[in-house]
Amino acid sequence: FSLEMVHVDSLRTDERSRLLLGTTIDPISGLTSAFFSTELRLSQTAVDFGDNPVCDSVEFVLRFNGPSYGLNADQYLVVEQLADTISIDSAYYAQDIPETIPGNLVDPASQPVQMHPSQSVYVGSDTLSAQVRMLLDSNFGQSLIDADSSVFASNAAWREHFKGLQVRSESGGGGIVSLEPNAGVSYLRLHYHNATDTTTYDFILNANAARIGHFRHSWSSEFQALND
Repeated sequence: FSLEMVHVDSLRTDERSRLLLGTTIDPISGLTSAFFSTELRLSQTAVDFGDNPVCDSVEFVLRFNGPSYGLNADQYLVVEQLADTISIDSAYYAQDIPETIPGNLVDPASQPVQMHPSQSVYVGSDTLSAQVRMLLDSNFGQSLIDADSSVFASNAAWREHFKGLQVRSESGGGGIVSLEPNAGVSYLRLHYHNATDTTTYDFILNANAARIGHFRHSWSSEFQALND
């Protein structure tokens, strides 16, 4: 028999009920990577950060939702800003990978990131539920705070200003986990203080946020020709 590869993408990966993130190695078939691009939505409009607001820290929290694949281990994660807008009204397929602005936003001191769906996360003396929790560059957080107030007037204005994020793993294994994109429990949280108060503001993932799942596979050496 003969086999011929026909390059037609029919797998829609937008607005799925789970986001998949991570890498896993099968000794026969090779390395599989799952990653995603997503918008962030305003948790409230017309936010006022107060007088002289200063970002103290930024955390990106992704809640688990469903099964994991492969053996779970900490992974080196990359978070980059999208270069252009994605739309919830458009159809996206597995090969539709948006361009990003180079530059990993994850704080190097927080790498590798814990990615185990049944292990608690410890932050100082606090015990948090199992989650993927990334600390991001506080300068990135400050750039969000410093945006013109008109940016926060509506989600439409916000998405014109901030296109979204792409999240991927650069580890050679560590498992692929399922994450919750719909219920507003995955979020980017700004911790900041101003002249009178110390508080937080959340950008959230919910059912109105456009998102795309991406997948890559690298075959093991004896099947290397299939990579083409």
